[in-house]
Amino acid sequence: MARVKTLKDEIEKQESQYSATTASEGLDETQSAYFVFLAYRIVVGAVKFLGSLKKAGVFASPVTQVAMEETQPQKTPRKQHNRQVCHLNIGQDIKDQLRNTDEMSSCVWRNKETTTSRHSVEESCQSYGKIYDMQYQLSKGVVSPVQYELCIGKLSLSPKEEIVGGSLMALIVYLTGYECSTTRDAFTADFFLTSELFCTAKELLSALIHRFNLARYLELPNNNRLRFRVCYVLKVWMESYWDYRTDSCVLETMESFLRHHVRSLMPGPAARLTKILRSLRTPKETKELSCPSVDGIESMQQQHPPENNSEANQPGKFIPQQRMKLDVLGTSHAHLACQITAIQKRLFCAIRFTELLRWMKGHSKEAATIKAMSRFTNGIANWVKETVLAEHDTRSRGATIGRWILVAHQFFQIRNLDGLVAIIGGLSDTSIYRLQESWATLPPLPKDLFRSLNRITDPAQNYKTLRALHQSSSKVQIPFLGAYLTELVFIHGRFKDYVHENKTDSVRVGYISWEKYARIASTMKLALDGQQPFTLPQDMELQQWIDVEVSVLLFQDQNGLQTGYYERSKTLEPCLKHSTIRTKLSAALRGSV
Repeated sequence: MARVKTLKDEIEKQESQYSATTASEGLDETQSAYFVFLAYRIVVGAVKFLGSLKKAGVFASPVTQVAMEETQPQKTPRKQHNRQVCHLNIGQDIKDQLRNTDEMSSCVWRNKETTTSRHSVEESCQSYGKIYDMQYQLSKGVVSPVQYELCIGKLSLSPKEEIVGGSLMALIVYLTGYECSTTRDAFTADFFLTSELFCTAKELLSALIHRFNLARYLELPNNNRLRFRVCYVLKVWMESYWDYRTDSCVLETMESFLRHHVRSLMPGPAARLTKILRSLRTPKETKELSCPSVDGIESMQQQHPPENNSEANQPGKFIPQQRMKLDVLGTSHAHLACQITAIQKRLFCAIRFTELLRWMKGHSKEAATIKAMSRFTNGIANWVKETVLAEHDTRSRGATIGRWILVAHQFFQIRNLDGLVAIIGGLSDTSIYRLQESWATLPPLPKDLFRSLNRITDPAQNYKTLRALHQSSSKVQIPFLGAYLTELVFIHGRFKDYVHENKTDSVRVGYISWEKYARIASTMKLALDGQQPFTLPQDMELQQWIDVEVSVLLFQDQNGLQTGYYERSKTLEPCLKHSTIRTKLSAALRGSV
């Protein structure tokens, strides 16, 4: 105001001098009045302009400006309302922020009015590297937290408000949202199951650190909620989804972040996360002692030896003795089914979600446990053929077929769908199915069971009936893994990784196709459904016998083995001559008449 008064005094002084000049020069009264009116308008305009500058805080220091904000109420109700909207949006989900962007035409942050549209912000921040520039502007108060999140995060929603695609930072923002949400836990699982496909461990940790640092610009209690959520996400990552092969490179960075950033603000969570982090430094081999070997069933036997260490149980002396004592017909079908399931269960529970991803991408050598389980399933199918074709008597072959049908039915009852497919597949093989004389000796009940189980395991439409049975059952011991591996390969090839395929080596432009990764995660959950310990009694002697019988067949040439089965089948029951077929067909027709 002192400047305004000085300006007024100077103008009045000039007016008095001008009046004296006009009097001496003899100007008329009309001209004098005009110049006085013009000077008055100039003074009024200058006063208004200086008043607006003073109101905006141009003449005040930053400390004085903050004090003015705290002591003086806002005189414009509309601007106060917009400021409240801005703070409320800080605590909303990113999808709510994007939906309300068009309604929020302006946002006052630290008494600086900034008008930013969603499209202009997104166009100016198309690369991930500009996050750092935006964070600098955020620290200087140039942009608000809402505008920061809108700039670095782009999210596409379906009409049902389901996530269709989004940038990596947008997915991180939704992942670390601290508001109550019924779908966030499911999203967290889906995100970590598939994160290896669209980001590296370094990118993920960097985004989480940025999200943690953003909390300093939020008001209480939202800042602590955001920090707790980021710590929770780190805990879930390290405890349930840590992959030593791809994630070990960020251990040092994560430890430094916990020590220098988290510990001072949240000592409790920092201590717990540090403890988990130290356990992750344990060599990988010590954490997988209970897992089956990656080299196949033979080395799996070495990791799970029988409790009795007598000479009869040693691998070298076991084969000839046990083959004389045990056989399929002499063992209860229910007990045999349970012990086969126990072996498969150990393999199945050792499968990690990362193996499914690598199998899906065609890297089967990096999915050793899946490979071992697939070999064991094929070995069971070969064992079925071997035991049937080993019998030279027709009734004995029929009895063996009937026993395997009962074992398959037991698999169906305990929901070992992988074993069910193995046995039905073995019985449906041409070398076994063509043995009509042997099948004719079966009672009606086993035949009906086989027809029913054969319809369930029909491979049409990627085992559609079997997958429907799995999804409708509450307790499944072992799903049929082959159907879900095929489904994963189909999804990976059918859907694009990015909505906009404009990628370079350093910058990824466009939305991540979250619809694809959500489908992959859903299929992976079904494939790994039932990874709980097997609760039925363990018969290690019988399991070792099963291991040996299957292993003997696994380490043979598979093409030659299948050819040999068919030749043995033709030897046991030769093909009927055309004349014999015509005679039996004519007799059947005469009987029907």
